[in-house]
Amino acid sequence: MPAIAAKVKAENDTFYWHLGDFRWISSEDQDMRAMEPAGSHRSREEYLREAWDDFLEHQMTPFGSLPCFLARGNHESNKP
Repeated sequence: MPAIAAKVKAENDTFYWHLGDFRWISSEDQDMRAMEPAGSHRSREEYLREAWDDFLEHQMTPFGSLPCFLARGNHESNKP
């Protein structure tokens, strides 16, 4: 997402529309898993507690003050 944010800002777009799939809630999201130290593993409960804040910090923050509109995707419709 940081690369997308950089491209959107470089093109002077006026907003970004995120079409869902913020986090894979039925299992651990690959973006979060990739940031874990080698050999570590977070529990399902930890993942569910951290997933939304992690999305905001690592995927939305790069857009800065650019308006971002979020739409639900099929991942958000899965039951945790």
